[in-house]
Amino acid sequence: MSGKKDPYLIYGRRPALEFFRNMQNSDQIEVIYLSQSAALSLKHEIEGMVPGRLTSSLPRKNIDRMFPGINHQGIVIRMKKGFSAQKNPSFGDWKSLFEHGEGLVVLLDRIQDPFNTGNIIRTAEALGAAGAVITGKGASPGPTVDRASAGASMHLPHFQIQNADQVIEFAKEHHYWVCSSVSEADLDLSVISEKQLHLYTTDLADLPPPEQLLLIIGNEGAGVKNLILKKTDFFITIPLSGETSSLNAGTAAGILMDRMIHR
Repeated sequence: MSGKKDPYLIYGRRPALEFFRNMQNSDQIEVIYLSQSAALSLKHEIEGMVPGRLTSSLPRKNIDRMFPGINHQGIVIRMKKGFSAQKNPSFGDWKSLFEHGEGLVVLLDRIQDPFNTGNIIRTAEALGAAGAVITGKGASPGPTVDRASAGASMHLPHFQIQNADQVIEFAKEHHYWVCSSVSEADLDLSVISEKQLHLYTTDLADLPPPEQLLLIIGNEGAGVKNLILKKTDFFITIPLSGETSSLNAGTAAGILMDRMIHR
């Protein structure tokens, strides 16, 4: 694929099916490429949902040649120029996550791996979080995140905002408490005040209800940056009993979200 800008692709059976079930952006479909075997197996799922004129049934080897290097599983949806899953009209505006107060909001700051981003979005959607905000220089929402989220990105409101401070300040204005995920080893006591220190906890029962919480997951290597730590209300950590000293960002986020929501 070449040109000024590669088209936005939704590929793989699960992301495609979740897109069809949402169907908020059906008018943004340019064409759907289906392998002949996929056309048969997916017929009942997409029949009546997608106009036939949009569907192109091809031998799988042709789709392989058209879209090298992706695991398309026999289906690729090419979207019209300007499409992005995070612009789903049902998602509204990022500020609405805090204005409506419908549940836990997750902020992913400088997460580099799109598979971590997708995994966190998938877990957040499955556990009933209100939405996610992606900030800083890191993995952007897109086809890889859609695939890694197994299509959950089609359902969970998620937004990319460059400035994490802007999100944090808005959340605080709407009576949200900021919770940063940290490890004991990584927490730099020199950047937080004594007043903040007593809010360091491993017992998530101490926290306000989930609809008043913004959970921050920081960069895989550097963690939550100091500027955010200074604005944090609660520092939360996962006690580890084994020899492993840390957890993958996606795994840690999943554990914390579950414990914060289901208390």
